[in-house]
Amino acid sequence: MRQISTPAPRGEIFDRNGNVLVENTKELDVVIAPASLPVKLTQLNIDNTPKSDKAVYRRLARVVGISTAPIPCKMNARILGHYYGTLHVSQIECAVDQQLVTTPYANVRIQRNVSPDVQYYILERQNQLPGVQVQEVFVRRYPLGSVAAQLFGTIGPISSSELKDPRYKGIPETDYVGQSGLEWYYNHYLQGTDGQERFQVN
Repeated sequence: MRQISTPAPRGEIFDRNGNVLVENTKELDVVIAPASLPVKLTQLNIDNTPKSDKAVYRRLARVVGISTAPIPCKMNARILGHYYGTLHVSQIECAVDQQLVTTPYANVRIQRNVSPDVQYYILERQNQLPGVQVQEVFVRRYPLGSVAAQLFGTIGPISSSELKDPRYKGIPETDYVGQSGLEWYYNHYLQGTDGQERFQVN
């Protein structure tokens, strides 16, 4: 049995007449957990990715249809006295490296809204794709479009500084939280409690 965390949906927002202003919709996202890769990555080796991890990136790129050609990857980070400006790496490797600099403990979203076929393919080949997961996530939907966007606000990954804030006590490191507007002000009421789902793996 494999146990996977299932993110909770955020609370919906209504007006005083019961009309929905902000709601949720589901999608399947492909993510990489850096700590579960063949060689656990840290901020200290972003310029020297192990071959085993690069092999995972290449396999995943073929599955989700992402190019493996090197691209300029802007880092703008200084780690242990060494400045990382621009690396030339694949798109997936770039996404992982950039996440390691900002929030090294969080999963890295590689592809949004994939088909169930991709989900099944990845789940059946975990030995070939260690660290790769497909998560069912809830994303915000705004029936009114851009109307009152500045009022509703935004959500985003919880930062390392927010993890130390009593306001976000008990929230998992990989969760999304309100960053501005009503999403931030009422985050305590809108933030759900994540669940756990168990899969039988053959």
